[in-house]
Amino acid sequence: MSIFRRKKACFFPDDTAGRRRVIMDVHRQVSGDDRVRDPSILDLVLEQIFDETDPFFVDSYLIYYIGTYKPFESGNEETAKVLADGILADSGFEIPQTDVALSHLSQSFCGQHTIDSIVEWQRNHAVRRR
Repeated sequence: MSIFRRKKACFFPDDTAGRRRVIMDVHRQVSGDDRVRDPSILDLVLEQIFDETDPFFVDSYLIYYIGTYKPFESGNEETAKVLADGILADSGFEIPQTDVALSHLSQSFCGQHTIDSIVEWQRNHAVRRR
């Protein structure tokens, strides 16, 4: 069961507690673990994306902060990627899984890109889903 197959408006609810629940649900599905190493990173992510409507910014923010700063004990990169893919899919986009895309994602997880450069890269490489 994928939480991304629900109605678009349901992916990230309007409230912070609901959004935290979605992030934790995805993390549990991906890693089988629910241990949070640093809750302040999740708080920062939720604060920054709360009013954001640009899916590329939300996607990039999740990749950058969850993938780079690792709020969870394990499975951070996988969680960030699944969340990011789901947000883009809900908006009708996807990033084709090429070697270039995977390399960029890996570099992003290592902090080699800024959020703005990740947003720009995502916009330039996203394609409409069919």
